[in-house]
Amino acid sequence: LTAVIIIMNLFLLYELVKNKKVFVHNIEKISTRILKLFKREFNKKRFYYIVEEFYGGFKIIKDNKKYFLKILFVSTLKILFDVLTVYLIFLSFNQKISISIIIIGLLLGSIFGILSLLPGGLGVFEIASVGIYTAFGISFNIALAAILLFRLFSYWLPNLEGFLLYKNTLIKA
Repeated sequence: LTAVIIIMNLFLLYELVKNKKVFVHNIEKISTRILKLFKREFNKKRFYYIVEEFYGGFKIIKDNKKYFLKILFVSTLKILFDVLTVYLIFLSFNQKISISIIIIGLLLGSIFGILSLLPGGLGVFEIASVGIYTAFGISFNIALAAILLFRLFSYWLPNLEGFLLYKNTLIKA
């Protein structure tokens, strides 16, 4: 599943870079139709500003391939450590679980969290992940405890550390 999503995204990125004019035209048409459903007007100036920012980012990536590969490597490591963390948390509850189920739970939880538009997918990620793990036969209590511990380690503690560092920086400034 993860491989299919990655391949689809790579294909989409290839099409974005290859056919900018066609892609932008199609996105403009789709956006206009969606906004009409909500009785909103399409802001062409803002749309083209966002498009240029997007393609400007692609140019930066294209011009700095080594930098892009470093970012890709670090992002991949983070995902692997997240999977390992969830796996070890489940093991600490004497719950054996397949790595592929962990990946599915984290991936779909992240997608639902992103779609929710809440900061960090707060609450939505947890509900989706717990629901997915229980659908795969993990008890609700273990799935909930595991995901809450994971979020403590991966979301709350880093945010607390960032807040404290930010506060310390303000005091020194």
